[in-house]
Amino acid sequence: MKEMEAAEGFLAHVGPITHDAHDTQDGAGSTVLPLGPHHLNIGGRFHGGMVMTLAVAALERAAGEAAARGGGGADVRMLSMDVQFISAALGGARVRADVERTRVTRTMVFLTARLSADGECLATLGAVYRIVAPGAEAEEPPAAPARPDTAGWAQAVWREPFSRHVGSVYECTTPEGGMSALFEVDASRACARRPVMHDGMALFIADVFTGRASARASMGRCVTLGMQVRRLGDVAAGAWPRFETHVRKVSPSVVFTDGVLSCGGQPVMTVASVWKILGAS
Repeated sequence: MKEMEAAEGFLAHVGPITHDAHDTQDGAGSTVLPLGPHHLNIGGRFHGGMVMTLAVAALERAAGEAAARGGGGADVRMLSMDVQFISAALGGARVRADVERTRVTRTMVFLTARLSADGECLATLGAVYRIVAPGAEAEEPPAAPARPDTAGWAQAVWREPFSRHVGSVYECTTPEGGMSALFEVDASRACARRPVMHDGMALFIADVFTGRASARASMGRCVTLGMQVRRLGDVAAGAWPRFETHVRKVSPSVVFTDGVLSCGGQPVMTVASVWKILGAS
């Protein structure tokens, strides 16, 4: 049975996501996204940030279904996600994310996922979600601070089509040569069910700016090979978080770049990414 996701906020900007609800104890059905122009990178292929956004939509749904079986209105939060990028679909493709729940405990949901198009594997993922009982959430995001001073920052120059949905973003180069981004968590653009930034938006920003830092460090074009994500907390609507990159190593063919998303001086997400330098041996 196919059903349209009740998308709101950030996910409504992503596009028409459908779900084939052949839910079982372990399998969680297929989440499908037909690729339009705003899902693509400048090379005309499925953008890495959009890959992770679709994956998060599918994983969060599967984890939430598992939590709901315990009753009591429990919710879920991502703790970690590891992604391996294998291939990239072209515009017009129908990308499906198939999720399997590998283990469910009283407090955790362990999942794997595979993204594919026309039978070709695009990415594989492993993720862990925490089950949060109603009223048991111990860590609330801090109140959104006032708009920061953007002196020394430049308005970000975007080439990625989805960027028009992000909102106000500023960028600068760090003293170490990395890239930093400062952006507003607009509730209508960046949030979904809760008044906090959706993980998909955070991962889109992470993919764009670790990619830019990697390309600058290698002086070449780069594509994502892998990303390890650790989620430490929430960012409230109205906040201005900062994402800062650090290039760990540039080899002849790959770049290793880390990133930290922080708000009010506190880290809320870390990423460790690996990028392939196109044309390198």
